[in-house]
This record gives sequence, C-alpha cells and structure tokens, in this order.
Amino acid sequence: MKRLLSVLLVDDNHHDLELASIAFDEHPQSARLITFPDGRSALAHLRTPDLSLPDVIVLDLHMPGMSGLEVLEAIRADPLLQYLPVVILSTSADAGDIRRAYQLFANSYMVKQPEFTLFVAQIDHFVAYWQGCQLPPPSV
Repeated sequence: MKRLLSVLLVDDNHHDLELASIAFDEHPQSARLITFPDGRSALAHLRTPDLSLPDVIVLDLHMPGMSGLEVLEAIRADPLLQYLPVVILSTSADAGDIRRAYQLFANSYMVKQPEFTLFVAQIDHFVAYWQGCQLPPPSV
C-alpha cells in the first residue's frame, strides 16, 4: 500500500488555493494538501522543530513579499530542507522564469492550466507521478 503523499502548496491567490484544494480533494486516499498564502509562513512552518516535512513542495512564482524563486532559494540554502523536491506551478510560461527556476534547482516547472477541468487533470498527473516516485521516509 502506498503511503499518503504530503504536498505543501504556497500561493498568494486565495482563489487558486481554493481550486487546488478542490482538485486535491479528488485524491483523499493518496494525497494530503497543506496550503500557505505566502512564502514566509510556509518557510516558518517548514522550519518548525519536530514537524514532519512534506514529500513535495509546490510554489507559485509571482507572489508579493517573497517570490516563489526566493522561497526556492531559501529552501535550497537550508541544510534541513534542501533535499525536498520543489515544483514551480505558475501561470508564467516566460523562458526567463523557467530558466531561473531550474538554475535554483527546481525539480520541475509546470504552467497552470487555464481551465478548471484541465487543471484537475494536471493535478491528477502530478499526484500519480509523485505517488510513483521513491521518496525519502518522513522525518519527525
């Protein structure tokens, strides 16, 4: 039996967080979603002592205060977090954004699908992919 995939999503858009929650609700037996509206609160959560870390982090790119790239940079600079897989999920298909994300060692870059049914399919593929990956055991 596969373990429950733990996904931490950071997105400043309340509507996008709601849509993601609905899409992930289609996978109650295989994925658990934790959401944060900004990078600073997500990093604070990730750095909480004795907390189980997520299996994968999903970052929006363009957020006020601390961009997804800045969050990614902070994760990669933190010895306790640097190994965590990080996926960028953004509306931006800009080549410069994509290049910069990979320069900061993002594990993948996905462009958000504009229609909800396509977005749900995108999340279905995301969950299936990460469920099939061998992930490190959860930390405590």
